[in-house]
Amino acid sequence: MKSILILFCLSFSTITLGQTLKVKQAEDYFKTYRYYESTPIYKELIQKDNLSFDDNQEVFRNAIISAEKSRDFDFKFNTLDIISLSAGYTFDDAFEYFKTSLFVGRFDKAKEILMSEVVVNSKDSRKDLLMAYNGGSVWEELLADTTQYTTSKVSFNSNKGDFNPIYHPEGIVFTSAREHAIRKSTLDNSSYLNLYLASTNDTTVSEIKFLETNKHDGTAYYDSVNYLWYYSKNLPYEKEVGIARTGIFIFDEGTKEVSEFPYNSKEYFIAQPFLSKDKKTLWFSSDMPGTKGKSDIWYSIKEGENWSKPVNAGDVINTSENEMFPFFQDDVLYFSSIGHPGIGGLDIFSVDYRGNTASNLENLGANLNSNADDFSLVLDQTNKSGYFATNRDGYIDNIFSVIIHKLDFVYIGELVASLGEDVTTVPVLVKKDGVVIDTLYADEKGKFEFKGNKESEYVFEINDSEFAPVSDDYSTVGKIKSDTTYNTFDLSPKFIDVATTVFDDMTKEPLANTKVDFVNKETGEITSLMTDDKGQINAKLLRNAEYE
Repeated sequence: MKSILILFCLSFSTITLGQTLKVKQAEDYFKTYRYYESTPIYKELIQKDNLSFDDNQEVFRNAIISAEKSRDFDFKFNTLDIISLSAGYTFDDAFEYFKTSLFVGRFDKAKEILMSEVVVNSKDSRKDLLMAYNGGSVWEELLADTTQYTTSKVSFNSNKGDFNPIYHPEGIVFTSAREHAIRKSTLDNSSYLNLYLASTNDTTVSEIKFLETNKHDGTAYYDSVNYLWYYSKNLPYEKEVGIARTGIFIFDEGTKEVSEFPYNSKEYFIAQPFLSKDKKTLWFSSDMPGTKGKSDIWYSIKEGENWSKPVNAGDVINTSENEMFPFFQDDVLYFSSIGHPGIGGLDIFSVDYRGNTASNLENLGANLNSNADDFSLVLDQTNKSGYFATNRDGYIDNIFSVIIHKLDFVYIGELVASLGEDVTTVPVLVKKDGVVIDTLYADEKGKFEFKGNKESEYVFEINDSEFAPVSDDYSTVGKIKSDTTYNTFDLSPKFIDVATTVFDDMTKEPLANTKVDFVNKETGEITSLMTDDKGQINAKLLRNAEYE
């Protein structure tokens, strides 16, 4: 019996020592960002060796990060599931568990987490992000309509990670980790990112050699007018920082010169550039100082030959989580976010962006969006077709084409002035839920156009100083087909000119230089005027009002 006990103790000691060595090895890999090597060790410790969470909380949480970085989301979900059953389960764990549950399509588990005690009783500011899901009704509504988009995986995917498609005169340029680079990333053992061109003429894929470095060469935008490439790549590695940062660079095809975006820094990353059609606004993603979350959408304005100090795109767009991959066209900003309520992972959103003001945030819905990451959308000039990237197929980034069948609700208004006055300077306010979301002006023919969203109600108001107030209600609620609504706004002058002579009732003589009060009988407002030397007076009074 004694010998059996000794053997048991030796066996237990061996197991404990083996676990300790595994933990050390996994943690050493983790601390040097070698996630591809640390994840399988963490997986063996947790799923095979039944490592205790209560005694190894940091190890478990590092395992979650490692699984995320190496894209083993099933392991990440299972690890969080184990943590959720322990006394050490925190809101941080629940928040990550919720996002991961959506990502792997476990909507049932995500609902449970929303109603769990650790979430309901939390005072964490991120609780508001979870409460915005309304117990799961948000993703249920988004998944209800899958008719808006037709998507298809493109032929030039490598299944090694392909994303960020952009239009180029010769085809589609995109970023890829396909088997080309000699060196591999220690994060997930993939090749370093490079830029490639998929030609529309001969269906070949070729690397854009003149932008290649021995590190990651990432997302890009091509200015085909000025022959400029705006692209992101790793900044020179600095040991004290510990990890390479990404900046934006500009390559001139004519001079072959590379210039650096002046706000690059080793302290933060800047990536995913997109230049507006007028070439004056550079949009990008960054975690620079002033960022509200993990990464925000920013923009910089071209002022002569210089770029203005970057501006954060604001609270309507940016959250405490990740907002990324901006694309701007026709006064609409498209971007991907994990902070706004969605189906799961990164979802693609849009906002109207006019006058540096964002409004009308919209999740673009299924099946453009999925429970996985959906991002880097670009559209053609018709806004009816384009490309985007998603990892819905085996957690690997692939590029898909998309055809949009979205309903068009167009409101065309015409301003007609009764006396032929100029109406091009008359502002037309567009309100939604009592808030002004846009200000429109008529063209020289007096017409203006507005595009509404589905299941929305709007009010068009004209409250100009020269014309009587007029408004019209417009609703797309319940509409199942595209349509165009026409309405004419008859503008009447706001005031009527009243010319009269004031006489003395006794002498019948004109009363010169005499004060006359016109009293609005409804409001009590008094308009005081003086007669001239002939007793005459010219008053400008509100139309459709009764005066004394």
